Amino acid sequence: MARKAAKKPLGALEFLQSERVPQADVYLLTGSDDFLLEESLRRLRRHLIDSDFADFNHGIVHCSAKTRSAELLDALSELPMLTGRRLLELRAIESLTPAAAQAAAPVLEDLGTGMVVVITAAPPQGRKKATENALLQVASRVGVTIHCQVSEGERPEWVRACAGQLGLKPEPGALEALLSRTGADLRLLHSHLGRLSAYAGPAGKISREDVEQLVPFSAQIQTWRLTAAIRSRDFAEANRILDQLLGHGEQPGPLLSYLNSYLVSLVQTEALRRELGSTAAVARALPRKTEYQVRKTLEEAGTWSSSELEMAFEGLLRADMRIKTGAEQRLVLELLLLQLCSRRGRTRG
Repeated sequence: MARKAAKKPLGALEFLQSERVPQADVYLLTGSDDFLLEESLRRLRRHLIDSDFADFNHGIVHCSAKTRSAELLDALSELPMLTGRRLLELRAIESLTPAAAQAAAPVLEDLGTGMVVVITAAPPQGRKKATENALLQVASRVGVTIHCQVSEGERPEWVRACAGQLGLKPEPGALEALLSRTGADLRLLHSHLGRLSAYAGPAGKISREDVEQLVPFSAQIQTWRLTAAIRSRDFAEANRILDQLLGHGEQPGPLLSYLNSYLVSLVQTEALRRELGSTAAVARALPRKTEYQVRKTLEEAGTWSSSELEMAFEGLLRADMRIKTGAEQRLVLELLLLQLCSRRGRTRG
C-alpha cells in the first residue's frame, strides 16, 4: 500500500532547497515551469535510483490519448530487480483517456513493495477539471505534491539561493539588475548565473555594472519594453529596441505575433469591460491577470480609437505579407512601429 504522504503541497523552490527529500511512494509534479520540473525530476532520480542497477529499475511512460490501460498496469506492476526500489515516471497523465486513468488508479493506490511512482501533470486548461482524471485524484491524495511554478514574488529568493550555491557574492543592486533583464525564464536566469560565476572566479564578487555588461535584456523583456514604447508613442525608443532585438537574432515572425497578442489583449479586455461592467469582474474572467493589470490595460486601451486599432491589425497583416514575399524585414517592421506610435490617441466612445 502507498505510504501516506504529507498533505501540504511543496513549492519546487522549497523542495529543491530542502536538505531531505520527503519520503513517499508517489510524487506528483504539477505546474508549467519546465525548468523547475526538470530540476525536481533530477533530484528525485538521484535520491530514488540506485545508480548501479538503474538500467533495471527505472521506467518512463510518456502518456497520451493512445496509451492503453494494459501498458499502464504492466508498468505499475513491475517489481524491483537486484535492489529494493524501482522508479516509474508517468509523464503528462492529463493526456490519458478517462478509461485508462480509471483503470490505473486502484493500482497506484496499492503499489507493490519497492515501487515508487513520479507523476507529472500540467495544470487543467479551460473548463477541464482535475477531478476528471481518476489517476490524478489518487496521486493528489496519497502522494507528495510538488508545485513547479514560481510567482513573481518568489523569483528574487530563487535567484539568491542559486547565487549562493554557485559561490557568488553579489554586491547591492546586482541581482536586481539580473532580474530586470531576464524576465520569468528561470532556465535563462540559471544560465546567466552560471556565466556570472565563471566570470567572477573564486572571489565570487559581482557588481551591478558586471551584470549590465554581461547580461543582455532577454527577448521577453525587450518585447515588453517595445510595447511600453508603443504605449508611450515613443517611436525613437521603439526603433532602438527593435534594433537590439534583431541584433540578437530575434525573427520577425515572433515579433509580429507578440504585437498581435498585445493588440488582441487591448480589444479583449475592453470588450469584457463593456460586457461585465467592472474591472473586478474582468479580472475574474481573466485569471492570468490581476485587477491592477486589467486596470492598466483598460487605461491603455483608452488611448486607441476603434479605427486606429483596425488600422493596426491591418498594418500587422500587411507587414507579415510583405516579409513573406521578400521585402526588407527591418524596413517593414520600422514602418509598422511608426504607424503604431503615430496614433492620435482619441478615446473611443
